[in-house]
Amino acid sequence: MRFSRRRKFKADTGGAQLAGQQKRIKALKALPRTSAPKTMSNEWAAFGINGRYISRLFQSHPPLAERIAAPRNT
Repeated sequence: MRFSRRRKFKADTGGAQLAGQQKRIKALKALPRTSAPKTMSNEWAAFGINGRYISRLFQSHPPLAERIAAPRNT
């Protein structure tokens, strides 16, 4: 999934170059806030595994806050 996330960041950077930074941010903020990691069942705790960490491994998109901030940091 990490490869997919990198591609999203590259696409966001390209969008900022084409449409402008403010329009890119506005578009990302308009997306539904479904990219937040969902907590997993407590069974993972028995193995000493943090459910948020596991959930993040399987996300296909980076969190919106990271996507919005990324081009400013590059």
